Amino acid sequence: AVLKGDVRPTNTSTLALTYVRSRPYRVSSQGRTQVGNYREWQGWSERGTASFVTAGAAWTSETRFGYNFNDVERVDGSWLFKLPDYPETTVGGRRMPCISVAGIFGSGGCSELINTLGPVWSIEEKYSRHVGEHSLKFGGIYSTRAPGRFDIQNTEFSYATKADFFANIPRTITATFGNNAYTSDSFAFGLFAQ
Repeated sequence: AVLKGDVRPTNTSTLALTYVRSRPYRVSSQGRTQVGNYREWQGWSERGTASFVTAGAAWTSETRFGYNFNDVERVDGSWLFKLPDYPETTVGGRRMPCISVAGIFGSGGCSELINTLGPVWSIEEKYSRHVGEHSLKFGGIYSTRAPGRFDIQNTEFSYATKADFFANIPRTITATFGNNAYTSDSFAFGLFAQ
């Protein structure tokens, strides 16, 4: 959805407003050999801007505010399989492992749950003035970001032979703990004059 409008508060000023909203969704099984181990992306995205421009005979001023937020989750289909009859006290604690036997079969890649998100805000100002034969312009910008991420993957069991698989003697066991959900903060500002 897109909403956009321009308003003329006075004869020498314009206010422009924009709002964009989307709910992206995609499913893909490309490169995933295990039945049901598709990849699914879903999330939401919002963006808004407000720009106010006003002017006089020898000057122009523009103020702009912007906001952008994205939250996208990617989940592999086999991540949704949990071991039955046991409560999951930690995220991913009772998920089915991925299993492979060298030269015979594999589970088509381990399953993963990833979430990325974060808002970005910015405000900026530009001012221009003509003085005699000179044109002066200066301004500044301030922006903040707070990106975040969450990532976890199920355990992988790899067996060297079919006999080892039936005897439950794994060649390797890989436990990928991922990272806890986190957000970070950063900001930037800049000034210019010409």
